[in-house]
Amino acid sequence: MLRTPPSPARWPTRGPDPEPAGNRAGPSLDGGLGTPGALTVGAVSRPTALIAYASSYGHTEKVARRIQVVLQQDGAHVQLTDVEVPATVELGLELAAFDLVLVGATVHAGRHQRSVADWLRAHRQQLSSVPTALFSISLTAADPRPHAVATTHDYLRNLCQNTGLDPALTVALAGAVRYREYGVATRRLMGTIADANGLQADSSRDLDYTDRAAVTAFAHAAGHLTDPATPAPAPAAAMSAA
Repeated sequence: MLRTPPSPARWPTRGPDPEPAGNRAGPSLDGGLGTPGALTVGAVSRPTALIAYASSYGHTEKVARRIQVVLQQDGAHVQLTDVEVPATVELGLELAAFDLVLVGATVHAGRHQRSVADWLRAHRQQLSSVPTALFSISLTAADPRPHAVATTHDYLRNLCQNTGLDPALTVALAGAVRYREYGVATRRLMGTIADANGLQADSSRDLDYTDRAAVTAFAHAAGHLTDPATPAPAPAAAMSAA
């Protein structure tokens, strides 16, 4: 049985952000890495967070930027880095200077991007001293059937085991099928994968299955890792806390 994305779409492309006006941050895109470390605004110390990700077709970056917005609304100073951009990776980040590191990756052909795995291995020692949260994006996560849920957990477990990452929080998020950006062979392959996961395989348009509310909930929960004394929100069904 085929399932189609809900209407209206979970990720609006036009119109105002649904967040209350009083909670909105300024411009959401913070491209540079800058200097990590706690920031003080007046008498208030702001936690710092780094979001490291790889995005093959742009969707993981979209999710990373949404997480950035939520963390900024919660009072954090957030910086983004694409681990597939050499100029960014070569900067030699001092990850221990951040209060929180979030890592995002997409599953392709049964595994996360090699670039993310390599980045995690290269920074394993530094990451061991910083609270970390991992968000994994795949089409399999859009399938609620037990075997699919087990598979998404396997994706996360394998990445952690292969890189030595020990995240305090993980989440499996449904991805998107961006047919218009694929070549012919990839379009056919992704259509087959979508069909296998009970999703619509209409290659005439892009399909987005990511649950915006789940992304927001994950971001809020990750933000609480910087202040263990504050009770964190209850994990959502697709979220696991160490």
